[in-house]
Formats: sequence, C-alpha cells, structure tokens
Amino acid sequence: MKHENLTLALTIAGFDGSAGAGLLADVKAMEFFGVYGQAVCTALTVQNENEFVSPNWVAVEQIEKQLEVLAKVRDFKAVKIGLVENAFVLRKIIRKIRELFPRAFLVWDPIVASSSGFAFFKSQEEADELLSILPELDLVTPNQNEFNFLGIGVSASRDELNVGKDFSLLLKGGHGSGEESVDILFYKGENGEDKCILIDFEYAAMQCPAADIAYFCVFSDLNESEVDAIIKKYFEDEYRAHIYDKKCPAGACQKLKTIVIDEELCKGCSKCARNCPVNAIKGEIKKPYKIDQSLCIKCGACLSSCPFKAIKEV
Repeated sequence: MKHENLTLALTIAGFDGSAGAGLLADVKAMEFFGVYGQAVCTALTVQNENEFVSPNWVAVEQIEKQLEVLAKVRDFKAVKIGLVENAFVLRKIIRKIRELFPRAFLVWDPIVASSSGFAFFKSQEEADELLSILPELDLVTPNQNEFNFLGIGVSASRDELNVGKDFSLLLKGGHGSGEESVDILFYKGENGEDKCILIDFEYAAMQCPAADIAYFCVFSDLNESEVDAIIKKYFEDEYRAHIYDKKCPAGACQKLKTIVIDEELCKGCSKCARNCPVNAIKGEIKKPYKIDQSLCIKCGACLSSCPFKAIKEV
C-alpha cells in the first residue's frame, strides 16, 4: 500500500484484546478521522471488558527497535503515547521519538489505572517522577483522576509548572460526577500568553465560576485558595464575567441568560403567556407582551411556543 497521500499518525500503547483501549482503540479512532494509524506495542495485556489480569510489559529495548524499524520508512508528525511501564520507559520513548521524528507533535495520555481498577502507578515517588517529564511533551491528556494523581493542579498553583506554556494540557472530564462532562484545553497562544478553552462550557460554568469555586470539579483535591489561584490565572476573563457581570461570554450558562420579547416582532397572540408555568409573561391581546424577570425561571417554554420567533435569549 502506498502511503504518500495518507495522513499518518503513530500510537505507542498496550495491546488490549477487547479493543476498548490501547492500540486497537487508537487505530479505530484514527481511521474514523481519516488518519492511517500505525502502532508500537508497549504491553501485551491480558484483559477483557470487565477484568484486567496482567500487563506483560514489552522491554524498552524492543519498543525502541519497533520505532527504529518504522523510522526507516516513516516520518510521523503526530505521535501518541499511552500505557507505559514506568517513568524510565516513558522518558526513553520520548527521547527516541525526538531523535527519530524531530518534527512530531508528541502526546501522552497517562494511564494510571485500568477502567476495571488495576493500578499501574501507586506511589508518590512515581507520580513525582512522571510529573517531571511533562515539559518534554507537547500535549498531556489526563482524566481527572490522573490529573490529581500526578499533582498537576497543586504544582501549577505553586508555580512549579506553567500549564499551557511548559506543555499543553487537555483535561478530560469523563470521570467527573453528574450526567455531563467538560474537557478543558490549556495551551499557549500565538503571542505566548496562556489560553484556555472550555469544551462544553455550560457544564464548566455550572460547576465553577457561576457557582462556588471551591467545588470546581477538576480541582477537587485542592483547597479553596489553590483553586481560586488556578481559576483566576487560567479563567480570569470568564471568572470576572460570571462573578461580577453576571454574564456568560460563551452564552451557554442557562442561569445567566435573560429571556426577552422583541416588541417589534411580538403580535400579542398571548401564546407565550398561556404556556408560561409561573405566569411571568404579562400583556394585552394584539399588543407586545413583556416578561417579568423577577418571576422568570428561564425554563424556555415561551421560546418554543412563540410562532413569530419574537422571544430570544440574551
């Protein structure tokens, strides 16, 4: 097969026979986005969807040989690292990638424990050693448990790490509480300043600035002063808008929206008033109606009932 016209990416991870994670899952995800995925194996795991028996680590020398053979015919611009045995192996892999594929954008998705509960890393010493490696990467993608285990939030609050400048961070919210989750991307802007994107902003705002910052889900292991320092550093504009202006810059926080009736479009049909569950809409037939903001619960019933699209969220 010719690969000249294909978008290529490399995954370095464990083999999971159930295909729920690791090499098989990575290659399937790459294929979905039109990327031709190739792979290097770090562990021949024994597991299924419900049980993890053993990792069966591949020696780091064999991992390096796999990389060297691929490098004879490939020049990957994107490389993802997943399951690794320890910090020593991770550092060896990173250095080999930088040697063989110097232009590669390097991502590490830290795997602290399997979804069935098998722990790959346990001690604080291991966490500290892994933490020291993060600036060698372009992007780190922990979930909330991995974020807490590695101590990224604590180190950032103490200015020991500069998340977004030392490395980019995609903090995945899939292990948070509630029915929805938020992913948060910290990265360096074009002018070198810290940037932050909240993916699914509505949930983040509900959990954080619009509510009580002490309960900000992804920093739940920190004390309130540390949470406050991090939020103000990386979310300052959003924080000020929510707390002081009572506005959501993304227009996503339901609690901070105001529902209004456009008098020029309103025909005075009264349908909105009849559908309001709290009688917050008042007016006369064939004249513009108004919403009493002190009574409005922002349920949105009027929005869907108006046949003239005269009701809007601002």
